[in-house]
Amino acid sequence: MKLLCKSNHWSIQQGQLILDTPNGKQDEVTRKMVKVLEAQVRLQIYEEICDLKLTDNRKMIMKYSKGNLDNLVLAIQALCADVALGKKNGAS
Repeated sequence: MKLLCKSNHWSIQQGQLILDTPNGKQDEVTRKMVKVLEAQVRLQIYEEICDLKLTDNRKMIMKYSKGNLDNLVLAIQALCADVALGKKNGAS
């Protein structure tokens, strides 16, 4: 099996990574590559969420929570979602 060649077997279409193989199907190597990339991205997002200094953002969190526990949890969830979407420090 030839692992490396000079052809471009991937492209990005509508924000998604598309892998093209010579036979038109994803083989085991490409599936493993996608799994490794997904794991690396998930680990990076996990580490960024763990690095959130929630007590440093106390003023912003309390502003959105308005003293309500449900709102507080939703504010923290929104901060985590911003990290997952690549927005730093809750910025849009």
